Amino acid sequence: MSTTDDHSANEVRRIVLNFIQPDLKRLGLEADQVSDKTDLLEQGIVDSFGFLDLIGAVEDGLGLSLDLGGLDPEKMATLGGLIGGFLDGAK
Repeated sequence: MSTTDDHSANEVRRIVLNFIQPDLKRLGLEADQVSDKTDLLEQGIVDSFGFLDLIGAVEDGLGLSLDLGGLDPEKMATLGGLIGGFLDGAK
């Protein structure tokens, strides 16, 4: 489709927060409690399979794919890292 220049951090954040909303509710959390430093895996918001589904949802929402090859998996586990990964590593 287009380059990541057409996509903003807020757009990626919106897609992620919409996707994890049921998980946040299950944990008794609100979207405004999820910061860029929140580790989605460590906090139990998503598991490893859910994380892959989350990446797919963001890819679908943005109409692009993420090249996971050059990305640091630990950084990608945080909301901010995931956003940065999509803004920097998508094609």
